[in-house]
Amino acid sequence: MSDSETPFRKGDQVEVTKPHHHSYATTTSVATNGPYYPAIVLRSHPTKDHHLLIQYQTLKSLHSGPYGPQLLTEYVHWARVRPIPPNDPHQGLKVGDSVDAFRGCSWVKGTVMDIYENSKYLVLFDEEEQELEIEQWNLRLHRNWVRGSWDAPLLELLQEKPSETEVESRNCRIMITYSRRKSKEKFRKGTMVEVSSDEEGYKGSWFTATVIQSTGSDKFLLEYHNLTMDDGTQPLREEVHAQYIRPFPPEVPGVVSFKELQEVDAWYNEGWWEGVISKVLNFSEYIVYFSYSNEELRFGHSKLRPHQHWINGKWVIASKLEVQEKPSEMEMESRDLRIKITYSSKKSTEKFRKGTLVEVSSDEEGYKGSWFTATVIGSTGSDRFLVEYHNLTMDDGIQPFREEAHARHIRPFPPKVSGIVHFKKLQEVDAWYNDGWWEGVISKVINFSEYIVYFSSTNEELRFEHSKLRPHQHWINGTWLIASKGKSCELAMAYRDVQVSMNDAGNKSKAKFNLGAMVEVRSDEEGFRGSWYTAIIVDLIGNDKFLVEYQTLRTEDETELLREEADVSDIRPCPPDIEHLYRFAVQEKVDVWYNEGWWVGYISNVLDDLRYRVYFETTNEVLEFEHSDLRPHQEWVDGNWVAASRVGHQ
Repeated sequence: MSDSETPFRKGDQVEVTKPHHHSYATTTSVATNGPYYPAIVLRSHPTKDHHLLIQYQTLKSLHSGPYGPQLLTEYVHWARVRPIPPNDPHQGLKVGDSVDAFRGCSWVKGTVMDIYENSKYLVLFDEEEQELEIEQWNLRLHRNWVRGSWDAPLLELLQEKPSETEVESRNCRIMITYSRRKSKEKFRKGTMVEVSSDEEGYKGSWFTATVIQSTGSDKFLLEYHNLTMDDGTQPLREEVHAQYIRPFPPEVPGVVSFKELQEVDAWYNEGWWEGVISKVLNFSEYIVYFSYSNEELRFGHSKLRPHQHWINGKWVIASKLEVQEKPSEMEMESRDLRIKITYSSKKSTEKFRKGTLVEVSSDEEGYKGSWFTATVIGSTGSDRFLVEYHNLTMDDGIQPFREEAHARHIRPFPPKVSGIVHFKKLQEVDAWYNDGWWEGVISKVINFSEYIVYFSSTNEELRFEHSKLRPHQHWINGTWLIASKGKSCELAMAYRDVQVSMNDAGNKSKAKFNLGAMVEVRSDEEGFRGSWYTAIIVDLIGNDKFLVEYQTLRTEDETELLREEADVSDIRPCPPDIEHLYRFAVQEKVDVWYNEGWWVGYISNVLDDLRYRVYFETTNEVLEFEHSDLRPHQEWVDGNWVAASRVGHQ
């Protein structure tokens, strides 16, 4: 890799070491005892002295902004940056293992000294010579990033350990067995397991049980935790063959939300049932499809867990990539019709195979509403593809520009629409401009061969010849649909007229909201202060006031969405999504989804099972919420979103 290149891209989740800690680092490796601070790459092109711009996710700046301390942003030498280590299954941690423990705001290296009950470990931290009791979900095996790859794979690390270790604990004696035989599972007395069944009506389900004893011939007597005898008082016991038994899966920490087509287990009828997310309803509810029963049911976030496969003696988290490796189609027999569902990393991703001609969009400022022609070079995983542009080049002006693009920004190359003699006013078109196609609306027809096109993303009007235009087409559910003159075009033109009138009137307000734009509106009414509600801009009323239509609030008779006037000072754009990989911390400022809106509060207590108590300053209340009900708090400052960091709060 050349000095001008790094393995990191804008938006990558990484970890950064501090130079004053004992470590060695070169341009190809980062080996250190830590601590490792979670961060996001803000700018991937390094400076001349090989520094990257990153923003820490757990460290605050010494300089406060107008709304309190901000997340620390700084340039660091890219040799101090490494990717987030791959997930380990938390299997086989034993005395003497080198681990990282998440403490406060970073991962710190230590050594396992003892093992307790309830998945807790005694860890000695290398540099502090201090022993602390750490829960399993806050531990991971220690790994070093060397020459662009991780050192010994986890599987090798496990295989290098002795086959059997006896651990004397202060509270109990635990025997950990690493079986090198993969042909047969051995379950000791008292082991907590999950049990499946091939009986009709129970396929795809797993029930928690405890092993009572072995009955020979690979069979075990089990006692279920949630199933009882006919009298309803005694736990159900039965003999089960080993092929239907697996260890109890470890908890997968930090699951904020699930995605469409993700494999999950749903808690239903006293057991875990294997399914697939067929629809994401909101931040906390999902529709899950069960292939064995051909049913769809609705579940809250707390009733779901990521599906894990028990393969060759270790747990592997199921992902959408694994779904791709399975047969591409699954047919479901319905009572009335036969439904064919195609599973992929995104709907119809088969059109993004290597060599496919596509168009790529961007959500970067100044490029919104544009599409650039490219060819797919290959998949890079996680719904991302390497594309090579046809009309964009590298800085040398010779080599075609290549970059990684997310699937949501890619669509097939649209078919040619023949027989277009001329375009009409308010017709949606794409205009060839600056080596790409830009979405616009015909605002004026000059003659049969020239037009004025209005671009809502930049609020500009430009003149184009007929040959530089094409009808705009929408890619919807795997089908191309030609756009027609409609309400969206009229709104776009109305917005243009609104902007013109505002400029003519000398309005100096910095807030400009497109008619039809999705925004958030706050309230100053008693009992509602500190809350923001999603709405759509319907009209400009004048004097910095807009008519908005709320998306979650309705009129008193519950028949229509509520509309009301709102001052521009009470309106802001919808904040961008921020993926929160770690638990929220005490005193961290957050937004909470509550009573159909987002309420600003502070974390007062961190509970088990990804739950929190949140303090609301405006109402002086403390309420309990799940992780999925929270989002990191962001402030809209001078036309930019600024992420709020942990704020000291009394």
